Amino acid sequence: MDRITKSLIEAFLKEHEIESEGEAIDFEKFCNYCVISREYPETFKVEDVSVGSSNDTGLDGIAIIVNGKLVDSIEEVDDLADINKRMEATFIFIQSKTSNTFDSGDMLKFFEGVSDFFAEEEPVLERNEMVEYKVKIATHIYSEKSSMMVRGRPLCKMYYITTGKWTDDKNLVRRMSAKKHEIEEKNIFEKVEIQALGADEIRKLYQSTKLALSTDIIFASRVVLPEISGISESYIGTLPFSEFRKLIIDEFDNIRLSIFYDNIRAFQGTNDVNHDIESTLKSGELDRFSVLNNGITIIAKSLDTVGNRFNIRDYQIVNGCQTSHVLFNCRNLSGINNLQIPVKIIVTDKDDVINSIIKATNHQTPVKKEELAALSEFQKKLEQCYNSFESFHAGEQLYYERRSKQYHDRADVPKNRVITIPDQIKTFAAMFLDQPHRVSRSYGDLSREIGSKIFGANHSPTSYYASAFAYYRLENLFNQRNRNKLDPKYKKCKYYLLMAMRYLTAGADMPSLDNQRKMEQYCNKIISVLNSQQKYLQVFEKGTEIIEEQFLHLNINIDNRDVITTVSFVEQLKKRLESEFSKINSK
Repeated sequence: MDRITKSLIEAFLKEHEIESEGEAIDFEKFCNYCVISREYPETFKVEDVSVGSSNDTGLDGIAIIVNGKLVDSIEEVDDLADINKRMEATFIFIQSKTSNTFDSGDMLKFFEGVSDFFAEEEPVLERNEMVEYKVKIATHIYSEKSSMMVRGRPLCKMYYITTGKWTDDKNLVRRMSAKKHEIEEKNIFEKVEIQALGADEIRKLYQSTKLALSTDIIFASRVVLPEISGISESYIGTLPFSEFRKLIIDEFDNIRLSIFYDNIRAFQGTNDVNHDIESTLKSGELDRFSVLNNGITIIAKSLDTVGNRFNIRDYQIVNGCQTSHVLFNCRNLSGINNLQIPVKIIVTDKDDVINSIIKATNHQTPVKKEELAALSEFQKKLEQCYNSFESFHAGEQLYYERRSKQYHDRADVPKNRVITIPDQIKTFAAMFLDQPHRVSRSYGDLSREIGSKIFGANHSPTSYYASAFAYYRLENLFNQRNRNKLDPKYKKCKYYLLMAMRYLTAGADMPSLDNQRKMEQYCNKIISVLNSQQKYLQVFEKGTEIIEEQFLHLNINIDNRDVITTVSFVEQLKKRLESEFSKINSK
C-alpha cells in the first residue's frame, strides 16, 4: 500500500475514532466509507455497513438505500414505504483488497457473493450474522414491497477496490461484463453497475467527502435584487437546463442528493404534481415551462462572479426538490438543454435567514410540523446545550448535527461523536419515553410526536444530551477491542440498554420533561455515571444480564425481533429494571 493511501486511512481512523484492526480491515472500512459517502449524502456509521469477517461471502460492505435513506431494519423499510406510498431501492456491494493488482479470482468471488446474496433457494455460501441480516432486509423488499417499486426493480451497484491502478485490462473488463450480464439475467434489477477502483479513485472519493461542493455556471439572464438585511447578494432570473444540470448532476451522472437536505420535503416520486411537470416536459412545450413552474430557490454560503460566470460554493436547493428530480429524470429528452428554469440564488450564512427562506418558499403546500423540526428554536437551544458540555467532558465533546454534514469539513471533530437528528430522536425515545421497541420506525412513527413528546418547546435539553451521551458510551463498548468490550450480540438490544441505563442509575420516578430544574437534576445522575468508565460499564453489563434473563424466562432467542419489539416485552423489562433499582438502593 502506498504512503498516501496509508496516511488517508490513518486520518480516517482518527477522525472516526476507530481503533485499528490491521491494514486489511482498516482498508475495508475506509473504502466502505468513501463509496457509500458518494452514494448517500447524510451522516452514517461505517460499522453499520461493514460486514467483512469470516463467512462474509466475499463482501466487505453492504448498504441498502430505500427512498433516499440508509436502512438497517425491516421496520425502517416498512416505515418509509408507508410514509411515501412508494419505494425506490438501491443495493450497494463493496469488496476491498490491499493488493496492488486486480486479481480475477478475487473479483469472481465478489460477484459470486453478490449473486448468492439474492439466491431464492438455499444459499451456496455460508453467511455471517451481518450478511444474513442484510439478506433478510433485501428479501422483505422483494417479497413484501415489490408492488410499490417506482422503477419496477431496485438498482444494484458493485465496487471492487484495490490499492493498485486500474488500467481497463481487456480480460478483466470482459469478465466484469460477463458477470454483469449474468446478474442482469436474474431480472431482479432495473440496472446493474460494476466499477473497479484503484488507489487514485478511492483517494479522490475520500477527498470529496472533505470538500464543500463548488460548481461553475453561466447565469446570463438575471437581475440583481435590492439590498436585503442578512443577505450578502441575491439574484433572480432563468437558467437553461444545460447550466442548471451542473448544479444537480455529478460527474458520474448521478443526482446530487446532498444538495436537497435542507429542503424540508423529500422527493415524492410520481405524485400528481410531479406527473404534471413531467407531462409538460414530454409534451414538447418546453417554452411554457418557465411560466408554469414556481422555480428553484438556491441558498449558497459563498459566491464569486466574473461577468456571467458564477462560482457557487456550499449550496443547497431549499425549494424545488420535486422539480429538480423530475428534470433529472428527463435529462435526456430532446431539446431539454434549452429549457429555461426560473431560478433564485441567495447568498447568506445566517441560519435565521436561511430558516425563514425555507419556511416562506415552502408555504404553497401543506408542510407537516415534524418536517420543520430542524428549523425550530429548540434545535438551536439543544445545540447550545451540547456545546456547554465542552469543558465538562474535556476531550470527549459531542456535537449535535442539526444541519446535514454540519461538521463534515471539520477535521478536529471525530465523526463518531456527531449526533444526527434521527440519532437524537431514537436515543431520547428509548431512554426517556420507554419506547426502545419503536425506534426502528422513527421516520414516521416517532416523528409524529415531534413538538409534543419529542423536541417539546419546554423540554430540558439536558435529557436529550444525556441519552446521546449514553448512546456514545454504549457504541464505544461495542466497538473497542479490549477487555471492556460488551458482547456484540447485544448490539441489537442497544436501545433497550439505553432505557436500562436510566432505570438503573436514576430510577423509574422521572420528573415531567417540562420541569427543567428537576429534570436536569435527574439527568445529572445519569451523566455522572457516564463520566466513569468503571460505573457505566457495570451498569450496561447489568443491563445485558437482565435482558438475557428475560430471554431465558420467556424461552426466546435474542434474534427473535417479533417478540423483543412488542410492548409486553418492554413492560416486563421495565418491571425487572425497577426491581433491580430498588435492590441497589436498599443496600
